Amino acid sequence: MTSKISNVDLYRVFAGILLVVGLIPFFRIPYFVQAIEDGASYNDFIIVVVTLGAFLSMVYVVLTRQRVPAPFGWILLFQFCVLPFSITDGFDAQAVFSYYVPAAYATAYCWLIYLFIRKGDPLWISALNKALWVLTLANFVAIIVYPTGMYHFGATNFESSYRNWVFGYDNRHAEFYIYAVMLSMLWCVRRTGKQISFSVVLLYLICLISTILVKAGTSMVVLIVLGVYMAVQGRKENNRFFTIRGYLILYAILLISLIVVVCGYVDPFGLRTFLLEDVFGKDATFSGRSGIWTSALSWIQSSFLFGNGIESSSVLMAKLGHGSGAHNEILGIWYLGGLVHFLFFLGLVLAAAKKLYQARNTPVAKIISIAIFCILLLELMRGCNELLWLSMYVMGYYCLEINDALTKQQDKKQTKVDRVSLATESDK
Repeated sequence: MTSKISNVDLYRVFAGILLVVGLIPFFRIPYFVQAIEDGASYNDFIIVVVTLGAFLSMVYVVLTRQRVPAPFGWILLFQFCVLPFSITDGFDAQAVFSYYVPAAYATAYCWLIYLFIRKGDPLWISALNKALWVLTLANFVAIIVYPTGMYHFGATNFESSYRNWVFGYDNRHAEFYIYAVMLSMLWCVRRTGKQISFSVVLLYLICLISTILVKAGTSMVVLIVLGVYMAVQGRKENNRFFTIRGYLILYAILLISLIVVVCGYVDPFGLRTFLLEDVFGKDATFSGRSGIWTSALSWIQSSFLFGNGIESSSVLMAKLGHGSGAHNEILGIWYLGGLVHFLFFLGLVLAAAKKLYQARNTPVAKIISIAIFCILLLELMRGCNELLWLSMYVMGYYCLEINDALTKQQDKKQTKVDRVSLATESDK
């Protein structure tokens, strides 16, 4: 019996370590890659091991004629439909390799999470929750100690280069914060049966204060949205307004409205410029996004069906005016692979949304839905870490399985309470 228990514990320890170590390329935390000697080689080794292991597992599933899970069918179609479009439009081997290394790793890590979900083991939530708590706290301390940044890159002039801390560039922190708060809320469901606890609120406040200190505007808006959800949902667990259907409708309205306004297609009496510059003192071009989006829309129109394929940063700079892409996830997807690429992305979103809506009254579905909505809001102004948002859709698809695994502990506690009550009554 002792040997059997120790073997189970050994498995859980090993699996937990694998998940946490996998965070290094998962979040691609640039500080650690720069600070550790030969950091890139360690990073590559983790990517190879996790990706190879996951894909061997996928091959086994196919060879044993097991059904490939629906979200991974959509993910694989989404990831690889771009490859033939890149070949026909001129093949850039280096650009294609740079694109598919993180894409393959994103898919592999999602598969690793799926294996834990299928097993009904919430260990993955516990391990990632603890790791992200530590990293978020470390990032907060780093911002306090190094207010001008732990290190800079992106320009020869120190003052104009990008400020970076543990989570990298200041405008990228929010995507990690959303993921951290989501996992903390999920684990709170496991421990207490509720979404909100002191630990969750404390983590959220650390994220919010960190964002205020680095003055990241878009991130601030998104964290406020998350805070409103926590305040309202914490008071009324069965609020009908917080569903994935409502979030997606609101997101579609915001996406279309923002593109129309930012690109200047509709600006009666110069209202956009007046409100942004004169009233709020902001840049009417949204930090140059209006030009980038206009260029992206122009190229999308010229290659509407199949997109422009995978391109190097220098080509993107020449075509869009920015080397990192369209600065809007939907425009970026459509620019890259056209309507075909977008439809595969939409298939993944709707597959997850269907499951989330069916389970809309469960705490897990509510938490994952608001996290997806917050990531979508961030993606209005830029692209996000692909593994992060892909894994959210996988979690959304299996929200009922996750909910069952997390609430199982609560059911056991309730059963014990009921047994004690019955025993007490019988004694009387």
